Amino acid sequence: MSIENVAVIGGGLMGNGIAQVVARAGLNVTIVDLDEAALDTARTRIQRGFDRAVKSGRMTDEEAADALARIDSTTDLEAAGERADHVIEAVVEVIQVKEDVFRRLDAVCAEPVIFASNTSQFSISRLAAATERPDRFIGSHWFNPPPVMDLIELVRGIETSDATVETTLALAERYG
Repeated sequence: MSIENVAVIGGGLMGNGIAQVVARAGLNVTIVDLDEAALDTARTRIQRGFDRAVKSGRMTDEEAADALARIDSTTDLEAAGERADHVIEAVVEVIQVKEDVFRRLDAVCAEPVIFASNTSQFSISRLAAATERPDRFIGSHWFNPPPVMDLIELVRGIETSDATVETTLALAERYG
């Protein structure tokens, strides 16, 4: 499965930084958050992040504009999940919230979609158990701030497949 559309669930500090990196790598990104105010904050932070990258010479104005054009946002989790080729979850560190997000996404995402959680606190196997795809579930813990820190820790669950690890590692490499 070719990955071109990534859903980033949660537009807070980590989520908006992850969205910046993913868009900069040439992928389409949909940020999902609870309300328009949260999405407005995420969009403002992303714009500032791209402005800093241009000012420091890490991006051109054109590259920043192109990356920004690849970012969409919504409050509709299910709609974003239906369009996603890959999901990165970066919501609040509350296990019940994360499990609910993954259950809802599991019902609408295409069968081959890999779910990645940015958690550094919870068991990947426990989160994967909320889905029917524990073999396509992985921890993808981005270091803060994602646009500056070139480091993603991949964490396998008990049932995470080798193919899931390989795909997620290839994405991490694509992100730089």
